[in-house]
Amino acid sequence: MVWILLGLVAWGIYFQTYRYGFALDDAIVISENKFVEKGVDGLYSIFANESFTGYFGKQTSYVAGARYRPLSIASFALEYELYKYKPAYSHLINVFLYWICCGLIYFAVRKLFSYRFDREASSLVAFVTAMIFLVHPTHVEAVANIKGRDEIMSTLFAVAALICTLKYHDTRKWIWTWVTGVIFFLALMSKENPITLLIAFPILLYYISGFTWKEAFRYMIPYGVSSLAFILLRVKVIGYLFDTKLKIVDLMNDPFVEMNFIQKWCTILYTVVWYIKLLFVPHPLTHDYYPYHVPIMNPSSPGFLLALATVILSLWIAWKCRKSHSIVTMAILFFYITLSIVSNAIFPVGTFMNERFLFLPSLGFCILLGYYFYTWSQSSRKQLHFLGIGGSLVILLLFSLKSFLRVPAWESGDSLNLSAIGISKNSARINLFTGVTYFHKYESESDQIKKYQDLDIAEKYIDRALEIYPRYSQGHIMKVGVYAEKYKKDNDLVRFLQSIKKSAGMYPELTFTNEFLTYLKKENSNHAELAKFFKEVGYDVLYKKNRNYPFAIQYLKDAQAMDPLDGTVNQMLATVYLDYTSFGKLEPGQVEYLKQQAAALMQSNMKQ
Repeated sequence: MVWILLGLVAWGIYFQTYRYGFALDDAIVISENKFVEKGVDGLYSIFANESFTGYFGKQTSYVAGARYRPLSIASFALEYELYKYKPAYSHLINVFLYWICCGLIYFAVRKLFSYRFDREASSLVAFVTAMIFLVHPTHVEAVANIKGRDEIMSTLFAVAALICTLKYHDTRKWIWTWVTGVIFFLALMSKENPITLLIAFPILLYYISGFTWKEAFRYMIPYGVSSLAFILLRVKVIGYLFDTKLKIVDLMNDPFVEMNFIQKWCTILYTVVWYIKLLFVPHPLTHDYYPYHVPIMNPSSPGFLLALATVILSLWIAWKCRKSHSIVTMAILFFYITLSIVSNAIFPVGTFMNERFLFLPSLGFCILLGYYFYTWSQSSRKQLHFLGIGGSLVILLLFSLKSFLRVPAWESGDSLNLSAIGISKNSARINLFTGVTYFHKYESESDQIKKYQDLDIAEKYIDRALEIYPRYSQGHIMKVGVYAEKYKKDNDLVRFLQSIKKSAGMYPELTFTNEFLTYLKKENSNHAELAKFFKEVGYDVLYKKNRNYPFAIQYLKDAQAMDPLDGTVNQMLATVYLDYTSFGKLEPGQVEYLKQQAAALMQSNMKQ
C-alpha cells in the first residue's frame, strides 16, 4: 500500500515531465556527450575517463577537482543504445528511480525506528518521512532535469546499503556486509557525495536506533573499504583526488575568484544558512545561484551576522540535546556533514549553491519532521495532537503544490531561463542566458516588429549580464552578435563600431568579432570608419591600456591596410614595436626583427 501511495504522488507531480526535452547540463552528460552517443560501445570510455571528457573531447579543469560519476552517465549510454535520444523515456526513468528511492527511504527509516518503536509507530514515522522527502520542492531539479539522475542514483544506492547494514545487524550473516560494500560502491560511482555518509550514517544509527558509537562505526567498515576502492579508482582515472593546482580564473566556474579569503568564508556560511531556509521555506526557487544572485558577504554584512548566529544556535542545540539520543541532534549533524562536500568549504563546486545539492542533506530534515509529526499526533494535548496531524497534512499539501507548479520550469532551456530571471535578477549567467533566449526568439520570429522587439530585449539582458560581470566573455560574444544583427538592419557602421569597441578591446581574440570585421572589410566604403576603429582600439585600448602587444599590432596593421596614407598609424605601430621589444617576452631574433620593422616605418614616414 505504501508503494502505491508513494507512486501515485510521485507520478502525479512528475508525470508531466514526459513531454519535456533536454535542459541545462543535459548536453554535457547526454545529448552532446560523444561517449553516450556510442551506446554500449561507449561504456569503457565512460568508466575510463573524467565525466566531462565525453563532452569536451579531453579532460579539462573548468571546475576544481574534476568529476568522476560514470554510473549515472553509463545509464544514459544504455538508454541511447535502446532508443537513441528520446528525452521522454529518460524523464520517466528519472521519476521511476525517484519513486524507488523514496520507497527505500521508507523501509530504511522504518527499520531504524523499529529499535525504538513498535511496527505501527515506526511505519507511520517512515511513511511521513518518505512522503515529505518525495514532495519536497528542492528535489524538483534532481528529478525534472535528466542530468539530476546522479543525485537520485547515489542516494538510492546509499539508502539501500543502509538497509543491508541493518539486515546484517539483525541476522549476523556476513553476506549482508559484502552486499553493503558493493551497493555503497555503486552509490559512489553515481556521484561522490555519499562518501560523507561514513560519518553521517553512524549518527543515524546512534541517535535513532540506539546503537553504541563503537557498534555504529564498526558497521561502517564495508563503507570505508568501498570508499577507499572508489578513491583509488578515481585517482587512477583522473590523475588526482581533488586539486590539480591549476588556478580557476573564470567567475562562472569559481564564484569566489573576485573575493578575498574573509569574504569567501563569510559567503559560504551565508549559503549554508540559505540552504537551511530552503529546507523549511522552499520559496522562491531557481536553478541559478551564480554571481551575484548570492551577494558577496563581509563580516559586517547583516546577512552574514544572521547566518553566523543561526549556525551557532543550531550547533548549540545539537550539543545540548546530544545525551538524549535526540532526533534534533541527528538532523542537525546529518545536514552539516552531508552538505559539507558541496558547500564550497572543501573545494569550489563551480557555483555558490544549487537546490539539487540538498537532495541527500534533506533526508535528516525529513526524518526530523516525520518523527515529530508522529509523536505530536500521539499526544494527549489537543494542541500538539492537532499540530501533528494538521501540520503534516499542510506541509505535504503545500510542498506537493509547490513542486507540481515548479516542474514546468524544466520543460526546456528557454522555459528554465524565463522562469529563473524573475528570481535571480543579479546573476550574470541567467541574464546572459535570458538574453540568448530572446536572441533565439528574434531569429525565429517572422513578424518584423516583434522580431526587433525581441532583439532589444536580448540586448537589455546581455547588457545587464555585463554590468554584473564586465569580463564575461560569453556576454561580449553575444553583445557583438546583437549589434551585428542591428547593423544588418540599419547599416549604421559608426554605431556598430562604437558599440563593440569595449568588447573588441577586452577580448580581441573573439572569433565572431574578427569574422564580422573581416566581412566589413570587403566593402571599400567601410574602410575609412574601420581605419579609425582599428587605430583607436589598437593603440588607445589594446596597447596603452591593456599592453596587449600582439593584438595591438594586429589591429594597427588592419588600420594601415584600411588607410595606407595615414602616417600616424605608422608612428603608432613603430611605437608598439619598440615597446614590445623592451617589455615583451621575445626571442633575440624577434626583438631584432621588430626593431627593423619600427625603423622601416619611421623611415617611411620621413619620406612622406
